[in-house]
Amino acid sequence: MAVQCGLGSAERARDALNAQIVQIEDDLGIPPAESASISSDTWRRWVHRTQVPQRGIAIRALCELAGRPLTDMWWVRQDDEDGIGMVEEMNRREFLSGAGSLALGVGIAGVLAEIGPPPAPNVDTYRLEVERAWRRYVDSDPQRSAYEAGDLVELGRVLMNRSRGADREQLAGLTALAALLTGRIAFFDLGRASAAAGAWQIAQGFLAESSDYPLKAAVHGHQAFVPGWQGRWSDAEKELGMAASYARRGGSPDLRSWLHAVAAENLGRSGRSREGLAEIEKSRRVLSDGGAYPDPWWLDYFDGSRLDGFDAAASLLAGGAVLRTPESTPTARRHARDRVERALLLLPTVDGSGPWGPQDAVTALDRACGHALLEDDDRALELARVACQVLARRPYAAARGRLDQLADILPANRIVELNGIEREFAAA
Repeated sequence: MAVQCGLGSAERARDALNAQIVQIEDDLGIPPAESASISSDTWRRWVHRTQVPQRGIAIRALCELAGRPLTDMWWVRQDDEDGIGMVEEMNRREFLSGAGSLALGVGIAGVLAEIGPPPAPNVDTYRLEVERAWRRYVDSDPQRSAYEAGDLVELGRVLMNRSRGADREQLAGLTALAALLTGRIAFFDLGRASAAAGAWQIAQGFLAESSDYPLKAAVHGHQAFVPGWQGRWSDAEKELGMAASYARRGGSPDLRSWLHAVAAENLGRSGRSREGLAEIEKSRRVLSDGGAYPDPWWLDYFDGSRLDGFDAAASLLAGGAVLRTPESTPTARRHARDRVERALLLLPTVDGSGPWGPQDAVTALDRACGHALLEDDDRALELARVACQVLARRPYAAARGRLDQLADILPANRIVELNGIEREFAAA
């Protein structure tokens, strides 16, 4: 299967790719007479998903030459008969760029090999880059931040290939942290659950070479969000069980408390709000009991004040389930109103003065849901306006989901106003 894919003067890359394809064909027992020539036009047809002979072999060859698994390539999916295909969203330019870059990368690697062995990577410099990306992403454009974090993952991979021993292990943890950040932005900021799941799976792979147990716990805890937000508690519970086992080996009180809070949120989204409230109590006990291990520097997304937010959200779900059920007894409704009022006391006040960040939009909408459950629709819509102002400046998918919850609570005659507020700021 000869390759002529328009890679310019990268003869070294083409020769390496052709040799790899021949080896794969030999391993698969494909006679040379059955192999197909791949021209530039063939590469282009792949973009339009036209079946061509042995296309999977060439894709696999590119990946193996790059030293990267198929599942790690953004432009490859594994669901064709031969197990390999193209992502549907990819256009011609993206495919040619991705394939060409891989092959050209093989070419430059060969050039560098002739120069001599690579210098040892500077772990401290890479650590500073990861820390900088982590701390500034909240105030940055989320899509740009996701790509910057992804670039750091790629850089970390290269540096790991040039390192050994303790340096390699440190780089593995830092690269996993960059992948964790990529997933956080994809999930919470951009609402791309599948992308987040992929990023967190990559982080887990890097951590196979690390003994950073708190970070392993954090990655599994984040992975629980994907099934949990879809109401699949049993799958989320498995991830949280693995997270808890790692957290016992060095997890700070805040980290272990966060895992219970994550369980509470996922239980609530699975219709098990009472069990979620029990997890909140466990979370508070963990914080109260304390522990010997300090917080890692990256655990800036949870503390006692954030637990109040989880508590309020769980209380709103539990109270709302009763108040929105016509058959609920007067006593049950009274207790549910008390629970909602307690949730409002837990949440910070929102007056619209700002400046507000993405998490403040979540707070405003949680308060809006509470007021709507107490039939104070005017206040609920005022808070929705504040949240939409924030989201117009800085997208945050986790907050937008709360708008849907509010719409489910408001009476039909007020939903028109909510929709108007959303349209007003969407056009701004």
